[in-house]
Amino acid sequence: MENDNPYIKDTVFFGFLNVYYCSSWKIVVEPQHGKVVIATVNGEFTVKRLHIEKNKIRLLAENDAFSPLDISSQMNFHILGVVTSVIHIL
Repeated sequence: MENDNPYIKDTVFFGFLNVYYCSSWKIVVEPQHGKVVIATVNGEFTVKRLHIEKNKIRLLAENDAFSPLDISSQMNFHILGVVTSVIHIL
């Protein structure tokens, strides 16, 4: 499917359902650099691409209109799971 919004990359679309794996006690698919994750930052949910470099974690939006989010030790940050599929609901 082609993306009509020039600001959103071809991985996450508005109105699509993201599927991710996790269990009540651990993440089944390990988060890795470059993967799209579902996370909470200071109590708010977000879906962003994980960027890990040395000791820095950064969340990158697929929409270029949003700035990257640098995660600091003062933030309440948790990765809930890794997006494994995207379903377009008709």
